[in-house]
Amino acid sequence: MDEAGDDDGHGESTDGSDEDDTDAREERIRQAAQGHEPEDQDRLDIGDILDQIGEIAEKLEKEGCIPSPTPIGSTVRLDRTLQGPSDLGHYNSARDRLAGVTSTLAGSLRSLVIARDVRRRSPNREEGQLDMRNITAIATMSPDIYARTTITRSNNTAITFLGDVSVSMTEFANDDDDTPINHRQSNPRRIDLYFDAKIALTEALGPARRVVTRYLAYTNHYNSIPLYLLKDFTDNIVTARAGIDRLMSQMAKSQFQMGGTPTGEAMLEAWSGMRARKEDKKILIVITDGEPNDGGLAERAAAMIKQEGGFVIGVSVGSQEPQFEMPFWVTVPTIQELPTKLLTALRPIL
Repeated sequence: MDEAGDDDGHGESTDGSDEDDTDAREERIRQAAQGHEPEDQDRLDIGDILDQIGEIAEKLEKEGCIPSPTPIGSTVRLDRTLQGPSDLGHYNSARDRLAGVTSTLAGSLRSLVIARDVRRRSPNREEGQLDMRNITAIATMSPDIYARTTITRSNNTAITFLGDVSVSMTEFANDDDDTPINHRQSNPRRIDLYFDAKIALTEALGPARRVVTRYLAYTNHYNSIPLYLLKDFTDNIVTARAGIDRLMSQMAKSQFQMGGTPTGEAMLEAWSGMRARKEDKKILIVITDGEPNDGGLAERAAAMIKQEGGFVIGVSVGSQEPQFEMPFWVTVPTIQELPTKLLTALRPIL
């Protein structure tokens, strides 16, 4: 018998018996799992066990039975399944609770991101208001002694809110907090803070605010990255409220599948929907727990967006420090801190 046929099972086979060796290893592992003590000559080697586990995991992953942290070849797709009517039960309950935060946030944002009135004066008109500046025309009885003032309002800021709805967002916001876990108000989950922030921002930038917004939520499922569209730039606040409520409702009923955290991929896709817009300022606000699948990709995405004229702000919900770099980070352990910290991040931009 050559070296490949030694009892220890190591070495490469030269007689085409690789498949037989694999079958033998699998059988020994099954016997051990069932509690059968192998004979000395069949005793398992730890290397065999690790190799077999790796082969099984690789096979399952290829078949889509288990997700990889960052699925290879995964595709980002826009998912509209969360759009549609809603009874707003979850949303309204949270909105009432957040009334004080919303008021503070609205006051903070009003002077920064809402478009200002632009007054344009057109002199030398034959109708309008008498133009007392045009003394010459008045003195010579010229007909063009009037002026007209028009007020225009433009949406000069576009904001995309990109929300992390991965499974890690179900952890408690303050990891070091000794508060009993059933006390939601004192130690909410990260996803609770995410919804609080989204609702407060929605109401603060309501229908009277001249800012266009888009709401997206992201996670990954096996080899797919669904980017859930809650509200598009052309939709109104009613659509935003319904989309958020539907997501809250599905999570409350355990009907929403939460997966990994493909922050970098989601940022790039979100930016692709903003890049060609005409607003003066384009801002991507990423609400996450700061723990992406691929921190390097998220950092490269933020750098590319900045290079192309956009702005990226990371809002890290909870007390943990973000695990990747962004031009602007704010850490929000409690929703009451959001107005002050978000204003601090927005002021250098606007």
